Amino acid sequence: MREAHVPADAVAQWSRPWLASLVMFGPATPAWPQYPGKPVRVIVPFAAGGTPDVVRRIVSQQLAAQTGQAFVVENRPGADGVVGAQTVAEAPPDGYTLLVTSSSFVVNQASTRSCRSTWCATSSP
Repeated sequence: MREAHVPADAVAQWSRPWLASLVMFGPATPAWPQYPGKPVRVIVPFAAGGTPDVVRRIVSQQLAAQTGQAFVVENRPGADGVVGAQTVAEAPPDGYTLLVTSSSFVVNQASTRSCRSTWCATSSP
């Protein structure tokens, strides 16, 4: 069986752009910082010891172990979860404040005729 012969000029001509891009972009590091770069607040809008709180603490421990950054769990009970949601709605939108809640929380906006909190005004189911 006869092997195909590829001219050396064709290989060099084809590989030059690839090598140039590898040299330019290969060792590049991202311009944005790694997430999370500081401790993350995790807001649980229910009392400590409940199911959402226990689950969130277990998940926070795993996230902290995997990322090397602290995930601080804060319980903000009151008004069937609206107090905790209000805290998250008023936090800077930088991804360092998370809300953990249960499925019953979604019903708040639909079941309340007038919701004066920031969370109700800015969110939609």
